[in-house]
Amino acid sequence: MKFNDDIRATTSGADETHKLGRSLAALAEPGDIICLYGDLGAGKTAFTKGFCHGLGYNPDQVNSPTFTLIHEYRGKTLPVFHFDAYRIKNVAEALEIGTEDYLYGEGVCLIEWPQRIMELIPPEAVHLYIEKVSADVRSFLLTRNPKNLQIDSINRIFGTLFSSDRPVPAHPGTPRYTPVHRPTGGSDTNYHHQR
Repeated sequence: MKFNDDIRATTSGADETHKLGRSLAALAEPGDIICLYGDLGAGKTAFTKGFCHGLGYNPDQVNSPTFTLIHEYRGKTLPVFHFDAYRIKNVAEALEIGTEDYLYGEGVCLIEWPQRIMELIPPEAVHLYIEKVSADVRSFLLTRNPKNLQIDSINRIFGTLFSSDRPVPAHPGTPRYTPVHRPTGGSDTNYHHQR
């Protein structure tokens, strides 16, 4: 993805989360891997719908791949591979379904619950942390370095991902985002991998 500094945003409602996804899609490049962290209902799928919409796909055809593990969206500027690793039991199972082919391909991978397959995630992946602040408000942090969040915040929101003996700098307040629009066109094709 084309960005240098961490990107922080706050949204209020699913529509704003969708707009944020559309905005960040303008930064997408072939081979990008975006790891999505957040509790159930945090907005991972709403963000993904917006992201796919920003790449020209019909957001009404974008759903959580909870039971299919991977949804493929092809036929636009970039193919999108939307993973839900929650039900993947181990790395061997992830390899069986061809995860590495996607991770090292020319599309964009959006991976929900990436901590289940972290051993396979390349170091150049970016990480999007979504915190449910209230019923409608969500806080987002897109970073190349997952240690840019405070350890306490990571552990509270996403479980223990990093050792607490590593120092992590605090981050300043969260600004609102500015939407970026990308031209769309073409047809949508949605492929599903069944388990």
